Amino acid sequence: MEFGIFQNGCIPGPSARIPEHEQLVVMREASYVIHADKHN
Repeated sequence: MEFGIFQNGCIPGPSARIPEHEQLVVMREASYVIHADKHN
């Protein structure tokens, strides 16, 4: 059985206009990928 992780980097609503939120979302999604990679 194989699993996949799909990341889209979506920042909905008014938060989309705040640059700090963009970096937060990107870093959070990168941490999901790193965690998944560690556990194959």
